[in-house]
Amino acid sequence: MITRDILESSRTMSAFSIHEALAFGLRETKKYFFALLPLSTLTLISMLLVSVGRFDPLRPVSIGVVTLSFAASFVLFLFLRLGMIRMVLDILDGKNPSFRRAVAVYGAVLPMLGALLLLLLPLGIGFFLFFIPGVFLWVIFSFSPFLIVDRGYGVLSSLAESVRLSKDVRSKLLLLTLILFAINLAGLLVFVVGVLATIPFSILAYGYCYRKMTGMKILQTNPASPALPVSVPPSTS
Repeated sequence: MITRDILESSRTMSAFSIHEALAFGLRETKKYFFALLPLSTLTLISMLLVSVGRFDPLRPVSIGVVTLSFAASFVLFLFLRLGMIRMVLDILDGKNPSFRRAVAVYGAVLPMLGALLLLLLPLGIGFFLFFIPGVFLWVIFSFSPFLIVDRGYGVLSSLAESVRLSKDVRSKLLLLTLILFAINLAGLLVFVVGVLATIPFSILAYGYCYRKMTGMKILQTNPASPALPVSVPPSTS
């Protein structure tokens, strides 16, 4: 049985605005850029390692070594990605993002790998068929890593819950995904280092949508100071 610990009130999910999601991502990226920078840098390095680790028949390296190198780089990238999601969820909950909490997500790596393995064939076919079907499948299951990190869901439960959460907003999520893809592509073109800003920006924007769709309140990370109580002098009458 699939465990569901998301409140039943989330069935009446709050619709999110793409503009609000992008604005939130931009604002919080500016606010926490340097706090997120170490993890963003490590993520960029892992991305470069994954691309370098791909098999090249012209290189005199055995297929086994290349495969092992690629797998290790990909697992590192996945671990860092989940760590970034942890930091983003903390920001959404009004907490200061912590690198220590980010690297404590190692327990989420295996469920995320399992989910990706299940999706490998349908996603591969979808991306092969004119790209858009693959993106649409990605959108349907896009909340799965958030559920694994945030709720501790397993492979099947995270995928099933992601399908449910995205049911009524898939067209908006698809548009948001394409926008974020274009922004990250632009970040790569800015001497590659542009992704140091676009990676956290993208996850923050998506995290905003995730929190909206789970019906949970997004807290202000820097709430305004409460107003001081005004003392009213006692009546002299």
